[in-house]
Amino acid sequence: MLSYVLLLSNAIQFDYTVLSLLYVLLPESYELQFDEDRAGVGHEIIVKFLTKESTHFVDIINEDLITQCNENLHTNSKDLFAQCAQSVKDFLSKEPFNEFERSKYFLRYLQWKTLENRTVTAKTFRMYRVLGKGGFGEVCACQVRATGKMYACKKLEKKRIKKRKGESMVLIEKQILQKINSRFVVSLAYAYETKDALCLVLTIMNGGDLKTRPDIRSGISDGNT
Repeated sequence: MLSYVLLLSNAIQFDYTVLSLLYVLLPESYELQFDEDRAGVGHEIIVKFLTKESTHFVDIINEDLITQCNENLHTNSKDLFAQCAQSVKDFLSKEPFNEFERSKYFLRYLQWKTLENRTVTAKTFRMYRVLGKGGFGEVCACQVRATGKMYACKKLEKKRIKKRKGESMVLIEKQILQKINSRFVVSLAYAYETKDALCLVLTIMNGGDLKTRPDIRSGISDGNT
């Protein structure tokens, strides 16, 4: 989505960056906040994007909707800005998108989507060192050949899965990873199978996990947390 809106803002003769960032970043900057912090972050969003005096004011959002956001700010609802984000999406899907289709950037976007929709196989990736091992196999660092982006490939050996009757557990794990969309938890980017293994390609978290930290037993400071 982010690549799409950046191309869109480049393609049309108007600065839609504010609109795009509002739609893309609201879930990141608001929904993922702790309950006690959400009201403060929500207030910052309202001041920056939904206040007429602001240089970043988004004037395509209905005034009644802005009033509703102000009135419900204290509720800390995760869906407080959902209708605002939808309004931005609806607006971008009309004339801005038509202008985007007429630009050179639309072809580039289609090329990206074509690459994205190619069948994923073991040949899609370069495999590197082992990052860890588990009950059904191992996790290796890998790189997408076409883009150079790094991931972690979790290889689940079919023989081990069958021997331990773990078919349903593996399927549930895949379904959960598909639904996760968070900066703090790994999510599923690709999935494919070979003759011997089921492979889940996950977002990679540099730095390891909490178990590998030397100070985990003595406690982690608030700053490091």
